[in-house]
Amino acid sequence: MDKLTFVQNIVIRSMPEPGKLAAAITYAEAAWQQLSERGYGEKKNAISNPKADSYHALSERQRFFFDEFWRAFDYKKDRANAVKRFAQLGDLDDLHYQQIIEAARKEAARDFGNLSRKMAQGWLADKRYLDDYSNGNATHQYQPRKLSAVERVKQANGF
Repeated sequence: MDKLTFVQNIVIRSMPEPGKLAAAITYAEAAWQQLSERGYGEKKNAISNPKADSYHALSERQRFFFDEFWRAFDYKKDRANAVKRFAQLGDLDDLHYQQIIEAARKEAARDFGNLSRKMAQGWLADKRYLDDYSNGNATHQYQPRKLSAVERVKQANGF
């Protein structure tokens, strides 16, 4: 928990009268200070989440092409892992990025019927952007995935 959240929680929980708000804030800040001095404050050497940092680890150019890909692929599930897979492609030339983006557009336009689409990270990992879309469909045949009970109900009701 950070100091801002801590102070807000203390003030909210103490519910001071309007004239005593400043005193409640002072008390919460002093409590934060004492807890921090004893090692209970915000962790200073927190390990960062590599998935969360993957997007920012991309170059500006790679972020531009990833954003284009993400819009084109149009299946907004598990963006963090999609970024990770995109980064594993390395720094490609514009032609290769355009090929991936165009294949993503075609993949998004495909009719999957009752089948579930492959998420972006799997699609990139399997190099599905190399599939042949010349007949309007990719050459790769998707295997049906069992839908959960919730997914079946949503599908039956048109969601």
